[in-house]
Amino acid sequence: MKKKILSILLIGILVIGLTGCGKTESEKVNDKGNESKELLSSKVKVGDYVSYNTGNDNSYTSSKDKTGFEQDQTFKTTGREVWRVLSIDDGIVTLVTENPIKTSTNNNYTFNGGKAYLNIVDELNAISNIYSKGEYATSGRNMTYDDIIKIIGYDVFSEKYSLDLSNKSNEEKIDLIKKALANNNESSRNTNFGTQFSITNEKNKYVPSNDNEDGYVLGDTKSLTDNYIPSTNVYQYIIKEEDKLSLAFGNSNENFWLATTFIQKGGAKNDENSTYAYYGVYYAIQGKTSGNAYTNSSITPYTLMISDLRSMSGMTNAQGVRPVVVLDKNTPVIKGTGTKADPYTLS
Repeated sequence: MKKKILSILLIGILVIGLTGCGKTESEKVNDKGNESKELLSSKVKVGDYVSYNTGNDNSYTSSKDKTGFEQDQTFKTTGREVWRVLSIDDGIVTLVTENPIKTSTNNNYTFNGGKAYLNIVDELNAISNIYSKGEYATSGRNMTYDDIIKIIGYDVFSEKYSLDLSNKSNEEKIDLIKKALANNNESSRNTNFGTQFSITNEKNKYVPSNDNEDGYVLGDTKSLTDNYIPSTNVYQYIIKEEDKLSLAFGNSNENFWLATTFIQKGGAKNDENSTYAYYGVYYAIQGKTSGNAYTNSSITPYTLMISDLRSMSGMTNAQGVRPVVVLDKNTPVIKGTGTKADPYTLS
């Protein structure tokens, strides 16, 4: 009798196990009690609106010791941020705020000098990470130069600059596109993108540093790589598709930092003794005109320090922050159509 009962139990367990096999990710989500839900990745497209809630009062204070600015700057989540789909990769949905974020006192984020160059990427990402504390989020960071390239589309650049991007990884595609932007920018002078250079003149060998209040010290400048891309007016030279431009640059006519830095070679082309370096970061200019077109939208370099210490007092700038949040692959959606008025709702 006991053997018979045991056999029945084993058969029951086997049946239950088999009925769970072969289920789609949506069905697995439903098994957890979300009976009317589907996976977000199966519903959304790039540019759609999603009702993601960051939670209230998550905060981060960016210290003046990191920024070179005269005071600390604090950011706080409100739970009222508006989010759009930045990308969908292998079922993972990544969101970006519709528009730039400001400090808790409604000011832009300010940086100055060599400390800014060293810390801006980490600080932008730390600020943006507080927006990843909501349900289903796995990580947060700030928007980058590469993100804008992806929004515009590899094919657009391939056609414009006659690039062969076939059989290339995404990283290789972006490198080729950046080189094309640097060397073919219609409004720029010739650049040295991708070339290595050294600085021999001792007066020109200052490098960014966190080790003193000034933000610079005499340092090693034997092997620097130029990765500078001149200001690129995307609307004028690349695309005029407003759906892509609104996702890339926002809708608020406000500028924002990109978590991408650069080094640029300066000085007379054939005079090694005059060589110096620019250290800087990129920011995005929304550039929306009164006619509603993104006529002046551009990705622009901003110099934070020059290795011969020229113009140090003028190396201060303030822009917004554009958080990016990565969602869990199994994030469910219960309703919505993806418009701003009717965003996809997660829970």
